[in-house]
Amino acid sequence: MGVCAELLGLSTSDPGGDGVGVAIIDSGIAPVPDLADRITDFYDFTNGQPGVPTVPVDRFGHGIHVAGLVAGNGASRTGSSAASRPPPT
Repeated sequence: MGVCAELLGLSTSDPGGDGVGVAIIDSGIAPVPDLADRITDFYDFTNGQPGVPTVPVDRFGHGIHVAGLVAGNGASRTGSSAASRPPPT
C-alpha cells in the first residue's frame, strides 16, 4: 500500500476511500450528475467573506472539473475512457 493511502487511513480491503471527506477550494461546485449526491456542504469565501453557507454554484466551471477528478461517480463519462480509473497509489 502506498504512503498516501496509509496517511489517509485506507486499508487494502477498502482502497477506494469510502467515508473519506475531501474539501475542494476552487471557483465553486454545482450538483452535476457526477457530483450531485456527493456535495455535503458549500461555503462562499469570495469577496472577503468569512465562509458563508450558501447554495452550490460554479460560475467558471473549474471547481466542478477539479471536484469531478477527485470525487466524480462517473455518471457523465462516455466514450473510450468510460471505464478508466486512476491508478492505485
